[in-house]
Amino acid sequence: MRLFTLLVHEGREPAPSLELMTVRDRARARELATKRLRESPRYHRIEVWEGDVSVFDITRADLG
Repeated sequence: MRLFTLLVHEGREPAPSLELMTVRDRARARELATKRLRESPRYHRIEVWEGDVSVFDITRADLG
């Protein structure tokens, strides 16, 4: 299992909130981050990090 950090950006907040998730791989991290973004209309972007490496980010525009 691998540890990923999510930085969840909300339009009203000056700084992103921090969440941690432990999943098997990057594909699962992407799946769950996308689900998280879809669940709340307040969120406009989620950055995903593994350690000190930026893995990817997803924006509301990416949801199509």
